[in-house]
Amino acid sequence: MLKVIRKKYTLLGRNEISACVEGNGIFCRTLQNMLKEQHPSLDDREYLPRYHRLFYDTVAAVIQSLDTCLEKDITFMKALDNVVLVLSIYNEYSAISAPSPICHLIYEAERRGLILG
Repeated sequence: MLKVIRKKYTLLGRNEISACVEGNGIFCRTLQNMLKEQHPSLDDREYLPRYHRLFYDTVAAVIQSLDTCLEKDITFMKALDNVVLVLSIYNEYSAISAPSPICHLIYEAERRGLILG
């Protein structure tokens, strides 16, 4: 799955992710702090159950925002930025999520014609 994401999308690096998550209301404070610090536990598979739950809620919020993003251009751009940010986080941190929520996010974004590979 990561090979497909890396090939199809332009992704952010860890430093760019750190800058983008700060103050982004789509992320809970705990996850924001962990990503800003580039905490090593985000790459430790032992922590997958803990981070998966936090990240799953983030992915669900991004998918929900896709339903309303077509109303305003600014909201649309923010939704697209959040999709790329979530894909980038999944790419950079191996213990952040299982693949299924990411597949669902890609499906929902592409189904709406919001992102193109």
